[in-house]
Amino acid sequence: MGSPLSPNLTEIYMTHFEEKSLVSSPIHPVCWYRKVDDTFVILRKDQDPTSLLQHLNTQHPRIKFTMETENDNKLTFLDVFVSRDPCNKKTKTTLYRKPTHSDKYIHFNSNHPPKTKSGVISTLRRVPRIFTPAAMTYNRNSATYNMSLPTSTSIHLT
Repeated sequence: MGSPLSPNLTEIYMTHFEEKSLVSSPIHPVCWYRKVDDTFVILRKDQDPTSLLQHLNTQHPRIKFTMETENDNKLTFLDVFVSRDPCNKKTKTTLYRKPTHSDKYIHFNSNHPPKTKSGVISTLRRVPRIFTPAAMTYNRNSATYNMSLPTSTSIHLT
């Protein structure tokens, strides 16, 4: 098992790596979001994503990036399904679950550490923040969220 410092040291190094690499890059992204080892990048139409990928992969011999591009204006990032409307240039986010997701969670009375149980609860509590307002409505009477999930468009790009 690795050191408890490993995630923190990795985060510090990757932040430094990104800053250094993006400053020297011929391509400057519109946005750059990273969570651990997954990065979500938006480029202008006139920017070539392959050029950015090649530049990043030449910065360090042991750090290599891969790329997934949108398909039919849709892309998944972590547990978020991002779709883009090319007409009005707006994006919509909804919850994404892998095809193997079972909707089964640990029972509260199970023999798991309290930190594990609270982690499940905090994950479920952040689900409403994933949705754009158009995709989610709040029912005051039952205190529940009604979320319109993509059905036929739930795909995992690999």
